[in-house]
Amino acid sequence: MSKVKINGARFKLLLKLWNDKKLAATSRWKDSFWKFVSDQDDKTPETIDDAIGEAETAIATLQTLQAAYNIETKVQFDSITMPLLQAVKMIGGAGRCEKRWSEGARNETATTRRMRRYEMETHNEPRDSEKEYPVRTMAMNTIEAKSLEATKEAALLREAIAKGNGTIKEMEIPDGLLIDGQ
Repeated sequence: MSKVKINGARFKLLLKLWNDKKLAATSRWKDSFWKFVSDQDDKTPETIDDAIGEAETAIATLQTLQAAYNIETKVQFDSITMPLLQAVKMIGGAGRCEKRWSEGARNETATTRRMRRYEMETHNEPRDSEKEYPVRTMAMNTIEAKSLEATKEAALLREAIAKGNGTIKEMEIPDGLLIDGQ
């Protein structure tokens, strides 16, 4: 174990490097069962399997350490102090909310897009022979304001996550997980 100064960006980099190592080993797996006698390649199924196992163990360990980092690191969002982990978990919902309101502000929904794509009726067409037309449930300026509010909230949450990921912490990292001095 080594005490290392680390931040969220470095965890992300280490996870990417170990994932790349795993993918490289995995891509050689099928071909490892055959070889020409003249080949100098010493990569046997056992050595490749060991490399894949080492990478998967490193990824699991790094993800566990990253979770601990994300719990220890505090961020400010909407005048609330919370663990970085919570902000990371919240960004998915905030992004989806932002997308929904943005689609509403552009006057698009899944239904109107589908109808436009297949060039069927538009949302202004009557529903039946009595000529009943749909009416808005919200004024466009209200929809636009909600869209802007959702965009701001998602942006502030992304900013809090970025700041949190920049926080340097000293953590015990098992030897061998750092690649080439990372």
